[in-house]
Amino acid sequence: MRLSILIVAIFIAFASNAQSLNDWENPEVISLNKQAPHATLMPYQSVELAKQFDPEQSVFFQSLNGVWKFKWSENTDNRPLDFHTPDFDASNWDDIEVPSNWQLKGYGIPIYTNIKHPFPAEPPKILIDNPVGSYLKTFTIPEDWSDKHVFIHFDGVQSAFYIWLNGHRIGYSQGSMTPAEFDLTPFIQTGENVLAVQVFRWSDGSYLEDQDFWRLSGIHRDVYLMATPKLHIRDYFVMTDLDETYTDATFWLRINLQNFGVERSKTGSLDIVLTDPDDNEVFAEKIPINQSLNYHQEIVLNIQRGMRNPLLWSAEHPHLYTLVLKLTDEANQISEVISSRVGFREVEIREAQLLVNGVAVDLKGTNRHELDPDHGRVVSRDLMIKDILLMKQHNINAVRTSHYPNHPTWYDLCDQYGIYLWDEANIESHELRQESVLAKDPAWEKAFLDRGRRMVDRDKNHPSVIVWSMGNETGLGPNHYAMEAMIREMDPSRPIHYEDHLDRGKGIERTPCYFDIISDMYSSPETMIHFHENYPDRPIILCEYVHAMGNSVGGLKDYWDIIYSHPRMQGAFVWDWVDQGLTKFTPDGEKYWAYGGDYGDEPNSGSFCLNGLVYPDRTTSPALREIHKIYQYVGFEPVDLDNGKIRIINRYNFTDLSYFNAEWEVVSEGEQIQQGNLTGLNILPKDTSDIIIPFSNSNFDPGREYFLNIEFRLPEDLAWASEGHLVAWEQYKITGTNVTLTEKDLRSLPKVKFQESSEAFTCSGKEFKISIDKQTGIISSFQFDKTDLIRSGPKLNFFRPPTENDLADWMGWRRWKKAGLDHMEHHLKGIELTDQQDKVVNIKASFDLKNEKGELLFNASLLYSVYGDGSIAIQATAEPTGIVETVAKVGLQMTLPELLDHATWYGAGPHETYPDRKASGKIDVYSKTVDELWENYIVPEENGNRSQVRWVKIDDGHKFGMRVQCDTLFNFSAYRYADQNIADAKHTFDLEKSGSITFNIDYLQNGLGTATCGPGCRPDYLLTARPVRFKVLLTPIEVNLGGF
Repeated sequence: MRLSILIVAIFIAFASNAQSLNDWENPEVISLNKQAPHATLMPYQSVELAKQFDPEQSVFFQSLNGVWKFKWSENTDNRPLDFHTPDFDASNWDDIEVPSNWQLKGYGIPIYTNIKHPFPAEPPKILIDNPVGSYLKTFTIPEDWSDKHVFIHFDGVQSAFYIWLNGHRIGYSQGSMTPAEFDLTPFIQTGENVLAVQVFRWSDGSYLEDQDFWRLSGIHRDVYLMATPKLHIRDYFVMTDLDETYTDATFWLRINLQNFGVERSKTGSLDIVLTDPDDNEVFAEKIPINQSLNYHQEIVLNIQRGMRNPLLWSAEHPHLYTLVLKLTDEANQISEVISSRVGFREVEIREAQLLVNGVAVDLKGTNRHELDPDHGRVVSRDLMIKDILLMKQHNINAVRTSHYPNHPTWYDLCDQYGIYLWDEANIESHELRQESVLAKDPAWEKAFLDRGRRMVDRDKNHPSVIVWSMGNETGLGPNHYAMEAMIREMDPSRPIHYEDHLDRGKGIERTPCYFDIISDMYSSPETMIHFHENYPDRPIILCEYVHAMGNSVGGLKDYWDIIYSHPRMQGAFVWDWVDQGLTKFTPDGEKYWAYGGDYGDEPNSGSFCLNGLVYPDRTTSPALREIHKIYQYVGFEPVDLDNGKIRIINRYNFTDLSYFNAEWEVVSEGEQIQQGNLTGLNILPKDTSDIIIPFSNSNFDPGREYFLNIEFRLPEDLAWASEGHLVAWEQYKITGTNVTLTEKDLRSLPKVKFQESSEAFTCSGKEFKISIDKQTGIISSFQFDKTDLIRSGPKLNFFRPPTENDLADWMGWRRWKKAGLDHMEHHLKGIELTDQQDKVVNIKASFDLKNEKGELLFNASLLYSVYGDGSIAIQATAEPTGIVETVAKVGLQMTLPELLDHATWYGAGPHETYPDRKASGKIDVYSKTVDELWENYIVPEENGNRSQVRWVKIDDGHKFGMRVQCDTLFNFSAYRYADQNIADAKHTFDLEKSGSITFNIDYLQNGLGTATCGPGCRPDYLLTARPVRFKVLLTPIEVNLGGF
C-alpha cells in the first residue's frame, strides 16, 4: 500500500513538473502535430512539368514567401496571445519580408558567439529575456484544391514556433535547419485564410544549436503550401548498388503511399519511369494499386531492377538520371507526378579506404556556413551557385555542411554540378561539450534522434551526400550511439562520421568503434601520421583544418604532401568557406563587414567568425588561390629537368588526362622563349607517366634564369567553368642563377661628389643627391632630378602588424611585443666615412637597437655605398643580444612619397605569398598599383607580401622611381598606412592614410601558420633571432627609359 502511494505521489509530482514546463523549455516536447519527415518532393500535374524540377510550375504549389505582418516582443511575457484569432487587427503591425532574420530588419541585434551561449547554460531553461516574433499572413487557395489535402511546409525556422490557422492551433516545432510540415486540411477554408506563426528566439533546442555562427532568428527559409491527392506518395527512397566490377547496378526503390483522406482510398496505379541524362527511357513499370487504404494507412512498395552499365555519378562526372513516379486514379487520370534526379553511385569503406564507385577518393574539402552578408541565413539560389562555381574552379570537390543540414536547394545543385557532401545533423552543444552533458542525458535522446532522422529522411536521395555526420562538438554519449544505430538502419548505404569520438589531445578513441572514419580537427601533419599508424582499419580525414582566419592557411602544402604519400589519408576540410561578416555602415556611410561585438552583443567571440576562403561578398582571397594549386588534380615531379623529363601524376579519380589541353612554355623574366602543346597524354585516373617536354636549352644565356611552365586547361565550356579555365599548373627553374646583385663595374660609372658638414654626409652627381644624417645615421634625403624618392629610412625592421594567427601563436606576437619589436628605436653609436673613391663613397653607421624600456635588442650596422650613377647599396647587419626570441621579419623599412604608387616586380605573384603559402605564386614579371597590392582583410593586419623577388621597381607610373635588388631572393610590400595604424585598427574604417607609402624590403619573412585554431607557424617557417647580414641596392630610374 505504501509503495502504491509512493508511486502515485511520484507520478503526480512528475506530471505537475511536466505541466509547468513551457514547450520551448522542455526537451521532451520537440514537436506537436508535425508531419513525419520525408524526402524533398513536389507533386506536379504532368510528367513534362515534373521533369523541369521547378515547383513554381506546379499547380499544387503556392509560395508564402513575401511580405507578412510582424510584431516583435522583447520577451515571452509581452508577446501577443490572441493575435491568431481571425478578427485580430494587425493594421498597426510592421511589414517584414519572409524569409528573413528579424535582427537584420531592425528587431533586436545579431549575436556572434562561438562556444558560450548568449544565456546562462542551464538546460533546458532559457534564463534571459526571450524575444518573440509574431507573424501574420493571409492567403487564398485555388478553387481546384477543394478536393486536395493541403500541407504547409517551412524549410527552416529558428529556433521554435507555434502555428495557427484561422484561429485553430495547428502545431509546434523546433529544430531550425530541417523542415517542419503541418496538415492544414481540417481548418483550411475557401476564401481568405489567416495564418499565424509565433517564433521564439531561444528554446531548449538552442542548446543543440550552439554552433560557431551568428545567432539569428526568424523564418529564414522558404514557406509554401503543397496540395496533394488523398492518396499521396508521401515518401520515396532510391538506392543504387554496383556489382563487384562497378559496372552494372541494381536500382532499388522504396515508395511510401499514404491515404490522407477520411474515406477509404480507391484503387489506381503507379507508373515508374527512369530516363537517362539524354532523356532516353531506361525502364518503365506500371504497378497496380489494388489495395484500398484506411485513413492515414500507409503501404510500402519495393521495386528492384538490374541496370546494365549505367553512367555513374561522381563529383567529376555528375551524370544524373530522372525518375518519374506517376500516380493515377481508377479512371486512369493523373493524381500527381513526383520526380527526382538519380545518381548511380556506390559509397563504401573497403580495405580501410573510403571508396566512391570502387575508387579511393581524396576529399579536397571545405566547411561551409550558410551566410549572405546582407540577409544573414537567407541564401539565394544564385549565391549558392556562385559558391559552387568558385569551389569547382578552385579544385574543391567536397563540402561539410557545418554544422547543420543546408537549404534543400543546395543539395540539388551539388547533385547537378558535382560536389561530395558530408551532411551534418543540426546538433552541437559546444559549451556543454566537455562533460558530454546532453549526449549522456536520456531526456535529450528524443531530440538527438529526431534531428538525425529528419536529416537522413530529407536528404537520402541525393547522390552528392556520401557521408552522414552526426553533428559537431557535443561530446560523446549514449544518445550518439542510439543515433548511429538508427541511421544505419535507415540507410545502410553510407558511412557515418562523428569527430568527437576521439579524445582530443590524446588521439585515442573514447568508445569502441561506432564510426567509420577517423576524424579530428586542426591536427598537425605529425598527428595525422599518428592516426594513420594507430588506426589501420579506417580512413583518416580531417573534418576541420587550416583555420582560414585573416591572412592564414600557412602550411597547406605540408598537409597534402603527407596525404598524397599515405593512401588511407583521404583529405581534409578547410575551416571554412566564407567570412561570416555582416554588412554594416559607419555613421559617415562607409561600408564594412561587422563581426562579434559590433552590435553591442555580449558575450561575443569577436572576429572569430571571419575564417573564410572568400570574403562575405564572395571576393576570393589569396588563400583560395593556394587551395587551387594544392588541391589540383594533376601532380608533377621532375625526373631529369635538363632533358625535359617530367613525371605526370593523374590525381583525378574518373578522368583521363587526355581530356585536357596541355601546354608548355619556357620563359625568362616575363618573356616567352619557347612554347608547345603536350599531346597524347593518355594517362588514366590514378596513374602516372613520364613524358619528355621538347624544349631546347642550346641558346640559353647563362646570365639569365629560365623557367618551364606546364598548364592543363579545359578544352570546352562546362557547367562550372569556361573553355580555357586553368585546372592545374607547375613551374620549374630549368637553368640559370637567381637574378641578384652583382658587383658594380666602377670603370663605367660617373664620379661621385662628396661633402661633409656637421649635420650630414652628402653624396651627389649629375642627377642625384643623397644625404645621410650624422645624428641618426639614417638617410635624410634621396633625390633624383630634384625629386624626392625617399621620405624617411631605410631602417632595420623586425616587426609586422600582427596577423590574427600571430596574435594567437605563442611564438609570435606575444614574444615580439614582450621584446618591444613594435617600438624598436635606432640609437646611433657612431658614423664614419670608411672609404672615399672617385666613383663610390662608403659610410658606416653603427646602432644600438633598443626597445622603449631601453633594453638592448640588437647590435646593428648599416654600411652605405653611394655610387656615381646615383645608386646606393646598403649592407645591413644585426646581432641579437638574447632578449629577442623570435621576429616577424628581417628587413629594411622606409617611407616614400605617395606618388610612388606603381610597382613592377620579378618574383612570385600575382597575389601575395609567404614562406608557408607560396606554392600558388608563379615566378614572372608583374605590375600593380600600391592599392592593388593591398589585401583588404576585414581585420587589418600584415598583408600584401610578395616573395621570391629578384627585383622590384617602385615609381610614379610615368616619370621617376627606383629599382631595388638584394643579394638574395627577397620580399617586398608597399601600402599607404603606417604599421602601428594597421596593428591598432580593428576595422577597415580605422585605417588612416599616412600621406606616404610604407615600403618594406625584407630579407626574411615569418610564415603565417594557422594558430587561431590549430598549429602555429611550423619550425621551417619560424624566424628565430639570429645574426643576419644582407645587402640591398637602390637605383633611381626614369620610367620612360625603362629603368635599366
